[in-house]
Amino acid sequence: MTPPERDEDLRSEVARRAERLTRARRRPQAVWSALMRVVGLGWVFVLPLAAGAAGGRLLARWLGPRWVALAGLALGLAAGAYGVFRQVKLGLEEDEARRGEEEEERER
Repeated sequence: MTPPERDEDLRSEVARRAERLTRARRRPQAVWSALMRVVGLGWVFVLPLAAGAAGGRLLARWLGPRWVALAGLALGLAAGAYGVFRQVKLGLEEDEARRGEEEEERER
């Protein structure tokens, strides 16, 4: 093996190992990111649900009929479900973009 070929082999080996190290460093962040996303989804769902239930109960006390409390609860449930849907959709788009970037890096 001539010295230039040996240098090229060494450079490619170093580059491959550096890429592996970079990917390994990203993995723990991805785990924590996913965990925080799940915790956030809980709050995105629970807060509108609680606000709708509390608001509906207050309105039911003021107006009288109990169906107002149920309507507030249903409104909070719908708002929470919509918030979770949006967050999941954004998360999936971010993951897809990240995968595309990683694939481009691998191709280089």
